[in-house]
Amino acid sequence: MKLFDIAFIDFDDTLFDTHAFKQVRLDAIKEIGVSEDTFWSTYREARGIEKGKIATYSDELHAKLLETQGFDFQTVHEILKNVTNHISTFVLLGAVDFLLSVQEKAGHLVILSLGDPAFNLLKMRQSGLQKYVNESIVVDETKIKVLRRMKKRFPDERRWLFINDKVTETIEIHDQFPGMNVVLRQSPSIGESEYKRAGYAHFPTLKEVSEYIKNL
Repeated sequence: MKLFDIAFIDFDDTLFDTHAFKQVRLDAIKEIGVSEDTFWSTYREARGIEKGKIATYSDELHAKLLETQGFDFQTVHEILKNVTNHISTFVLLGAVDFLLSVQEKAGHLVILSLGDPAFNLLKMRQSGLQKYVNESIVVDETKIKVLRRMKKRFPDERRWLFINDKVTETIEIHDQFPGMNVVLRQSPSIGESEYKRAGYAHFPTLKEVSEYIKNL
């Protein structure tokens, strides 16, 4: 019998270098005169953050918002799409080996991502990682609803493995499912001190996360 019934694995900044993905998009769009402030303000608006939504992002929507700032829609859209079409290059080093190692410990693997369903599922498909897991799920509100549904299939939280990068989100989820096992992959956008305060096992590379899981 495997140690875990199920493993929930985050996508952005856990398996996929979302930080670099956004930076390359910014660098590409700056070449046509878009300022960094304009890029990020329209990015936030495209995600729906300024309207109180969780996630609505797409290349097309971001291009439309930049069009309202005086930039050519077609040009912007092509630039963003070109980066999106190279999604596989942003998969974190060792992601495939990591998923294969988790397969040895868990009976059922789920990539569980928070974001715009259409855009994040596109990233997942083009990443090439879906074939190493049993399910890929994207939610635009909260992962807790998915975990509650999963509890009907896998009722023993002590046999859950939860792998993420976000500290605050993990704390909120762990409060609801205190029996689950947690390990975090450190994101470059979150300070080391925040990970230390949370008290969960945390590592900067997937190889180190994998080694930790192997020794559980």
